[in-house]
Amino acid sequence: MHTLLSPYFVLTGRAPRLSSDNIRKKFQEVIDEHASLEEMSAMIMDRVQLLEDVHKAVAMNIATAQRKQQEDYTKRKEKSKRFPHLKINNAVKMYVPGKRRALDWNWEGPFGFKMYSRELDAADDEAARLCQLLDAAVKLWKRARRDVRVYEGEQLGGEGAPT
Repeated sequence: MHTLLSPYFVLTGRAPRLSSDNIRKKFQEVIDEHASLEEMSAMIMDRVQLLEDVHKAVAMNIATAQRKQQEDYTKRKEKSKRFPHLKINNAVKMYVPGKRRALDWNWEGPFGFKMYSRELDAADDEAARLCQLLDAAVKLWKRARRDVRVYEGEQLGGEGAPT
């Protein structure tokens, strides 16, 4: 989450002092010696008001970041609904790019889903995940998940090969 402010400023209400600030500090001490009690209380009240404003801004920035994270999470979940998890022996069809003839259907099948070629990492895209498929001749095919669709309600028997 991003507050857009430094943690030091959020806690203290001022920027951190640097070694180059020593010269300015000596001049400030001279001025502070002559400040009245009313001026000091006004300065403290200003600092308190500044901290309240900073804390409200931080709360708004955190709420915005949380809302954005929620939207991103929702998008990822919607994406995973487009590619439901395949189970072993699911009957699937496989996309074959490029039309052979004008009216040819670019999907072939049925194939039996055998397994994913590897586990999905957090940074991976579900659509790019490789699936291993078996055809009727028990030939192994590998296709990206985005190129595999489930035949609705169908499941194949045996070792994953279509019957």
